[in-house]
Amino acid sequence: NFSHNISLPKKYQFLALPFESGELRIAYRPALDFIERQLNYYLQHPDEVPTYRVTGSIFRRRKRPIDQFNSAMYNLDRLVVQDYHMNIDDTAGRCHSNLTNMPSLLRHFLTYGGESLVSIDVSGSQPYIMNMLLHPSFYIGGKNFSFSQNIELIEYEYKSGRKTNQRGLRIDQLSTKMEKEIVRSKEDASTIITLVNQGQTLAGKEFQRYRNITTSGKFYTYLQKGLSRDVNSEFGNLKEVKVEVLRIFFSSNTFFKQEAAKPKQWFAKNFSTIYDITHFYKQYNKSYFPTLLQRAEAEVMLNRVARRISHQKLNIPCFTVHDSIITTVGNEEYV
Repeated sequence: NFSHNISLPKKYQFLALPFESGELRIAYRPALDFIERQLNYYLQHPDEVPTYRVTGSIFRRRKRPIDQFNSAMYNLDRLVVQDYHMNIDDTAGRCHSNLTNMPSLLRHFLTYGGESLVSIDVSGSQPYIMNMLLHPSFYIGGKNFSFSQNIELIEYEYKSGRKTNQRGLRIDQLSTKMEKEIVRSKEDASTIITLVNQGQTLAGKEFQRYRNITTSGKFYTYLQKGLSRDVNSEFGNLKEVKVEVLRIFFSSNTFFKQEAAKPKQWFAKNFSTIYDITHFYKQYNKSYFPTLLQRAEAEVMLNRVARRISHQKLNIPCFTVHDSIITTVGNEEYV
């Protein structure tokens, strides 16, 4: 009964191979029992239904258990009959598939060739990728960056003892269209270069502190301690912190003065130059910054990590779920 609706650019067609092999299976009965028990539990305990924060507000709303159940059931049925779909979205360059659309807990019921699957993810992926925007080489080659500014960037690399990594991602490589929207003038280019070059002087310790925290995978716990101490004790919940990070990074610049923006104000106080850089990226449209980070994440995970795995290890499956790779148990150390 295998069928699929896989629409991928030629360079990403390797991502479809583990789906097209026909080896992906889901334990239907245990998975169905699980989502039915979950539905019944939430109907009997409405106070424990997961919530989501209303955009731009301090208020939260509960999800509808029946909607969650129906969505899970739809994804389960499609997997059972191997009705697969894949596509790369035009906005953020992300790969969407049956696995990205299904509830994460249902993935525990998946197997490949009879073997259990395991997920390996990048801890704090987008805050980690933010480091790229703090590096001068990210801006070399951009259309609105003048020759003299590029020379200044290269000289900084030389003086700091860091050679420009020509294989690293650059803003114009991620999206020339988005670069034109974000950096609209020479003045914009000068502003972001000035901010990034502060990394050489007063902000140097700030950049290094941020880099150390995000590369160690401790960004969320760092914020958890700071926010629960200085803002509100409710941030003792790590899940709450992860939701708040999305607002700190991606809410509009005008949101900053609202009562609900205290965590964002805390971040601006503790990482002032980095906050100014996020502010710059959202000055024309707040969607530009998250989209740019998502494009960078997609480029790394799809075109570099997953591609390398598929070329080096043809015998192991490699499924992508945004900032994570799913493969069979036993291959997680290699991934």
